Amino acid sequence: MSEMKPVIATTDGSAHSLRAVSHAGRIATAVGARLEVLRVVEESDLDGGSGAAAIAEGRDRLEAELQHELRREGLTGDAVIDSLGKDENVTAAVLRNARNASILAMNTRGKGVVASLLHGSVALGVLGKTETPVMLTGPEILGPPVAGDTYRLLATTDCSEDSSDVLRALASLLESGKFKVTLFFVHEHAPGGADNAAEMREFEAAMQRQRTLLPSTVDVELATRDIPRGGGVDTAILEKARDLDADAIAMSTHGQGARKHAIMGSTATAILGRSPLPVIVARV
Repeated sequence: MSEMKPVIATTDGSAHSLRAVSHAGRIATAVGARLEVLRVVEESDLDGGSGAAAIAEGRDRLEAELQHELRREGLTGDAVIDSLGKDENVTAAVLRNARNASILAMNTRGKGVVASLLHGSVALGVLGKTETPVMLTGPEILGPPVAGDTYRLLATTDCSEDSSDVLRALASLLESGKFKVTLFFVHEHAPGGADNAAEMREFEAAMQRQRTLLPSTVDVELATRDIPRGGGVDTAILEKARDLDADAIAMSTHGQGARKHAIMGSTATAILGRSPLPVIVARV
């Protein structure tokens, strides 16, 4: 078996972004991958700002700071300082690193170069172009729960083909056998209950088909919840994650091109803004 690609977590050195690093470390342990903590900088951010010796000294200082934070979080990993290349923007730098990652973890509230990761074109560029699963942490993120033997993942679905993307993207990572996955569908029933039973049978059959996308060795349960139309799909998902003591929520993004504006749909955006857990998004 080839070596698992590292889990790469971006950070700007702030306390909030280090919470994303902690969650990245948790899932890296579950998949048996190395943790790599990446800080993207401009050379002008390094002390001295010019000259190879001054830049190298600044890079060493930032690497030492990251290693200190890793030790303080009880994590082991590699600290990487990556400078923007000539004519390279943040999107390109993140995508370049994402090619070498099994999962890319990004905090959505930062400063400096990473501040714009989920604001405007950078977020759309990263999420719209990478096929690497992306773990996002929002403003309400808390530290990871006490590590157990099993990583509990709540994977959401609307039973469409697009919603299978996250399952396909994560399938190879789940083969470690250290995961328990709950595939969860929230059904918004029609007023009066007309055709709800028939609809649910169709959705349950679709979930059974989606379950086959995951390795047979993974412990997977199927769960549904019925709510009134407009009753709050995001709230139902967050409540289920809390009930499960989940480590993360996984969901598919939308496409790109003409639909690029919808890469982070309204439900995913609402969940990210409220969730104390990371949200893993993916497309294939």
